[in-house]
Amino acid sequence: MPRKKKAAAPAPGRAHDQAVDNAAGQAAQPLDKAGAVREALAAGIRSRQDILAHVRRKYGMEVSPNYVSRVTSKSKRGKAGKKPTPAAPQGTAAQPAARAPARNGGGLTPQDLVALAELAAKAGGVKRLRDFLEALKRVR
Repeated sequence: MPRKKKAAAPAPGRAHDQAVDNAAGQAAQPLDKAGAVREALAAGIRSRQDILAHVRRKYGMEVSPNYVSRVTSKSKRGKAGKKPTPAAPQGTAAQPAARAPARNGGGLTPQDLVALAELAAKAGGVKRLRDFLEALKRVR
């Protein structure tokens, strides 16, 4: 029966995936390369090359561009579905989805007629709507 592998314990005073400040209160040092890449992303750096340079300059770690891409895509994948959907502005009615024209030759659906009636009310009546349509016809 094979022996069980011992789990690698983090260094004393360090927890997994957490940064530790040194005694002088300087910048925290990440435990691994992924932590350094996530720290760069949290700092607002988005370009792969800029992240490479930041990690090399700040932590002295060499990271491949593919590794940066993999870490960034995993972090984005973890955030998927967490964005709240924007609420519809109050006071505006939801627009019905566009529908195919009716097959009776008129080309208008019942929803189109409702929208036309609302438009006529906005224009100040059917007569005013006709006037606007005539003006539009002359402009075209």
